[in-house]
Amino acid sequence: VSPPDYFADEGMGQMWPFFYQALTQIGYYGYDTTGMGQYFDDVHDLTFSFFNITDKKLKFKKKYMKRVDKFLKKNGDNMIYIYGEFDPWSAPAFVPIPGKTNALKVVKPGGSHITRINNLPDDQKKVVLDTLGKWLGVEVVSELE
Repeated sequence: VSPPDYFADEGMGQMWPFFYQALTQIGYYGYDTTGMGQYFDDVHDLTFSFFNITDKKLKFKKKYMKRVDKFLKKNGDNMIYIYGEFDPWSAPAFVPIPGKTNALKVVKPGGSHITRINNLPDDQKKVVLDTLGKWLGVEVVSELE
């Protein structure tokens, strides 16, 4: 759940660099507003484009993420993708192809956008730390141990 100021001019201004990149390069998830139209003044555009705080029309160029996706699928070794089960960014999450790279994807059950290594369940945290240790050639321990 996003705080109300996320959608206010002040919140959008603080996040503008991200919103610009989302609008032009990386994309952004949509909002399901089914049954909520009566609560919006502007129902013709309930997409992400309302985050554009400029007077310019911004064009999304999918080629950037296609290039990133292609690179990661072929060359994405030593990458750990950590997601929360209920984080909206888990829907378009990158999926490593088993056998192509040594990448690791971890999804915290019940996790959110604030999912981090230090708040993963112990079994997942161990997998992540052991993987890092193997890649780095050192023992990696949690601060909490």
